[in-house]
Amino acid sequence: MNTTNLHNNWGLKIIDWTESDEGEEGNKNLTAFCNATDPDALSRADRIKAVTSTPAIIALAVTEERKIIVLHSIKNFGGSLTRPQDKILALAGVSHDATVVELVVDSAFKEVKSKAPKYEDLKDKSIDELKEVPTLSRVTRDCAHLSRIVVPPPFLTKTIVKAAMEAEDGVLEPISLVDKVLGAAKTFDEEKEGNGDFNEGGVEKSEQLVRWLMSVFHGFVDVTILKTVADDEEANTYRVQQHEKWIIPPRWRPPPSRKNRGRALRATLPSYPSQRHFEQDRRSVRDE
Repeated sequence: MNTTNLHNNWGLKIIDWTESDEGEEGNKNLTAFCNATDPDALSRADRIKAVTSTPAIIALAVTEERKIIVLHSIKNFGGSLTRPQDKILALAGVSHDATVVELVVDSAFKEVKSKAPKYEDLKDKSIDELKEVPTLSRVTRDCAHLSRIVVPPPFLTKTIVKAAMEAEDGVLEPISLVDKVLGAAKTFDEEKEGNGDFNEGGVEKSEQLVRWLMSVFHGFVDVTILKTVADDEEANTYRVQQHEKWIIPPRWRPPPSRKNRGRALRATLPSYPSQRHFEQDRRSVRDE
């Protein structure tokens, strides 16, 4: 087995990419990451292509509890001439084991008009102060035009993944993530000041992500519907292939005794992220 590219968990694998030459090139092209899920910049077909064309990037999705989960290794198994129906698979979670899920396209790429606070009203605020910033009173052109998922650039990906690795169950509170993103954007601009290769400011280009997170906090962005695909052979094959390619396998352990066999089996089942975040919404997507 070639262990050159193997990592202890998905978080470390993603962070390694953000620090690579490819990740650094991405930091020079921040507008492309902003546009990836921007309905004003791209059609839905182009947004799907942008999100699925670079497997190393992550996307953020919304749980039923209005919290944030990290999706990665995103790939479209459809969308071709011979298989026109989109089938977008992703891995969810940054620990050693990641759950394979399917994005419901009509949910993930649905356009949202959000009355989240203006970006300039959010700067230099504590977490408690961020919670108190009022939303816009009505729908105007100052509203944020968003999708239900968002793609952060590499320098913010690193901040978000580190937070997910430290969080219980890998699930993030949107308001605390706003604070981290604003801080990381300010640090990025300070570090790149005077470097002609970085012409786009991190603070300026973090606006879409910050307003998306505030939209989640205020309930303007609905849950991202993700299907569990436990019985899908293609999905399970993809999950296994990605783990074998990037993640160090768990240490071999001797078979458990009959007495402890049930306990050992439960211990081997992936517990991250919690399965409740990925239960298929059995209602028809009535608002799509």
